[in-house]
Amino acid sequence: MGESDICGTRLERLRGAMLREHLDAFLIWDRANTRYLSGFQGSASLICLLAEGGYFLTDFRYLAIAKDSVRHLRVVESKLPPGDQLARILRRHHARSAGFEESVPYRVYNTWREKLRGVELVEAAALVRRLRERKSREELRLIVRAQRIAEKVLAQLLARCRPGATERQLARAAVRAIEDEGGDGPSFDPIVAAGPNAALPHHRPGERRLKKGDLVIFDLGARKDGYSSDMTRTVVVGRATERQRRVYRTVLEAQRRAIARVRDGVAARLVDRAARSRIEAKGLSAKFRHGTGHGVGLEVHEPPALNARSNDVLRSRMVVTIEPGVYIPGWGGVRIEDMVLVKRNGREVLSRFPKELIECRSD
Repeated sequence: MGESDICGTRLERLRGAMLREHLDAFLIWDRANTRYLSGFQGSASLICLLAEGGYFLTDFRYLAIAKDSVRHLRVVESKLPPGDQLARILRRHHARSAGFEESVPYRVYNTWREKLRGVELVEAAALVRRLRERKSREELRLIVRAQRIAEKVLAQLLARCRPGATERQLARAAVRAIEDEGGDGPSFDPIVAAGPNAALPHHRPGERRLKKGDLVIFDLGARKDGYSSDMTRTVVVGRATERQRRVYRTVLEAQRRAIARVRDGVAARLVDRAARSRIEAKGLSAKFRHGTGHGVGLEVHEPPALNARSNDVLRSRMVVTIEPGVYIPGWGGVRIEDMVLVKRNGREVLSRFPKELIECRSD
C-alpha cells in the first residue's frame, strides 16, 4: 500500500471518529498531524476534514508540491485573511460544529472563534492522537531505521569519548554523523552531559572537557523519512568506581523490570511503578524525578505518557521509551533508554546497542 492509500485510510478512520462525536468538521493545524493524514511535509498546511471529502489549505510557496503529493483532499491556495476561507468552506457545507486540536495557538483559536460564527468549536485532539499512537508496519520500519542510524552514531561517539573532548564537540559530531549515515537529521538536540553535568537530565552541551572518571550521558535520536528514534546510554571515561557501578546496576535493573511490564492492556503508570520501586528500594527515590517514558513516532515525544500520574493504557503497536535515571547533584547521573514495541503478548526491544557499563579507555 502506497503512502497515498495509507493517508486515505487514516482520513477515513478520523472521519468515522469525528462523526461518532457528532462533529460536522475537523480542523487539523498541527504540522505532525497534517503530515500523518496527508503525507505533506511542508510548513504551511491546514486540513478541513468534512463528513464527505475535505480541503487541504496551503500558501503559494507549497501549492505545486501539495497538488502533486496530497490525495483524498481538495488542495486550495490560502488567499483570504485567516479564518475567512474556513468560514466560507464550513458555510458551504452547512457545518455547525468543528473539532480542533489543543495545540492550536491561542491567536489562531481566537481568529477562528471570531470568524466561524455559528460553528461550535470543540477540542478533540484525542481523536487524532488515538490514531497516531498505534503504528503501522511501515511506521515501525521507519522508526527502526532511525534507531539503527542512532546506534551507528553512538558507536562513533564512544570512539571519541576520551579526556579533552568537549561536550559540544561530541554533540556537533552526532548531528553530522546522523546525516552522514542517511538520517534526515537529529530528532532532537543531542545531549552530552559529563561529570557533574550528568546530574542534569536535559543538560545543554557546553565547553566542559571530559575528564578521567567522568560519567557521561549520551541521549540522541535520528529522524528517517519523518519518523524519530530516541536512545540513551551512560558510559565512564576510564575505569568505573564501585559507586558508579552500583548506581548503574540499579538503573539497569529498574529499566529491565519496567520493560518486563510492557504489554498490551497494561496501565502505563504500572510500568513507571516497576522502575521507580527498584530505585526506591536502593534509597534513591529522590534522585529519580522524571517519568519512565513516552511514546515515539513522527514526534520524539508523543502519547502515551509513562509516569506515576498517567491514565494511559498501553496497546499493541505502540512504541514507547523506557528511560529511568538517577541524578546526584555534584556527582553525576545515570540514564539508560531504549524504545520498546508493545505487543499483544509482550514486547520487543527495538534497540540493539549493548547495555553493560562501557568504560571508554584509551590504554
